[in-house]
Amino acid sequence: MTTQTIKTAISLDRKLFSCSDVLARELQMTRSGLIAQALEEFIAKRRNRNLLAKLNQVYANAPEAPRAAAARASHKRIIADAW
Repeated sequence: MTTQTIKTAISLDRKLFSCSDVLARELQMTRSGLIAQALEEFIAKRRNRNLLAKLNQVYANAPEAPRAAAARASHKRIIADAW
């Protein structure tokens, strides 16, 4: 099954454009492919952050065991370091 693609025009800062061009060549992919992959990763990480915020909201008032608090703190650090 093929994916449907849509052409779009975007405006980029000249330096960002140059850096993306260099990186795309290094990764042996098209500039469009690089931008699409970067956008997919950004969207996935944003969804994860939103999910974490919702989970934190649900558990904010619940009594928690020390291990659960440590696990959540660790997860927050992982997400924060990602971007």
